[in-house]
Parts: sequence; C-alpha cells; structure tokens
Amino acid sequence: MELRVYLPTPGRPTTIAAGSGIVGTPQPGGQVLIDYEGNLYRSRSMGCYADRVDTAASRHTTHYPTVARALVPAEHLVHLGFYDPRTGTVDLSGDLELPQARQALADWCCVDPADVDAELSTRAVARHRMLREVHAARASGDPRLARLARQMARRHNL
Repeated sequence: MELRVYLPTPGRPTTIAAGSGIVGTPQPGGQVLIDYEGNLYRSRSMGCYADRVDTAASRHTTHYPTVARALVPAEHLVHLGFYDPRTGTVDLSGDLELPQARQALADWCCVDPADVDAELSTRAVARHRMLREVHAARASGDPRLARLARQMARRHNL
C-alpha cells in the first residue's frame, strides 16, 4: 500500500520541523490527515528523509497515538509523491514536475539537490543495495573490484 507524501506549501508558516517526513490521507471537506516525523532528538535510525517518512507512515497506518498528527487544509500541503513501505522508497510522482519536486525536497531537507537520491530510500534499503554490490564485486573475479568490495564491507560493517 503506497501512502501519499507531502511537503508544506512554500511560504506558509508551519510548526512542522524542516526535513520532517509527512504522510497523509485526504479527508472530506478539503482536509488532509497527516502524520509527521522530524527526528527532533537526532536518532541515528532516522538520518535520511525516507527513514522519517517510514516512521510517520508506520504511525499513520496503525493510528498510533501521537502529537505528530494534524488535520490540515489541503492547500497548506504540496503532494510530493508516494511512499511504498514494502520497498522503503519515496517516489517523487506527486503534483510537481520531477525537477521541481527534487528542488522542493532539497530545500525542505536542507541538502544539496545532487544529494536528493540518497534521501529517497531508507537506510535499510540503501544498506541492502550496497551489500548486493559488494557481493557482486567479490563474485566478479576482478581483483581490483574484490579489493574495493573488502574496503566497502569494512567501512560499512557489511
């Protein structure tokens, strides 16, 4: 089940911390029920945007009691895209064209636009991809790739 991912409308005041993952469900009457996670206590497990979206999505789907929930007018939000909890990824296929969505997310998360891709997968997904690449490099038979794979494995505890 994919969940809608939102950003606050630029220029509107908000009490939601910059970089927060925000998921929501449209409600009757032009409202959106949102859950959000800003990682205000700097947990290492929520270091990237997708990790914060994942936490908000978990609360949203289980209706977990939280103060990080609000019913807001739809015009206060921009539909950025969708989050798929099965893959741990955010897809920027919302109301903005891809270049504008990437820039809006970069601005919201205070990251360079070139680094947005690293924000779109949970750390668990990114770690799994890296592990697959390390295994492929080791299996390639190329000694240079095997050496690089050993270095990556040590550096990232793979």
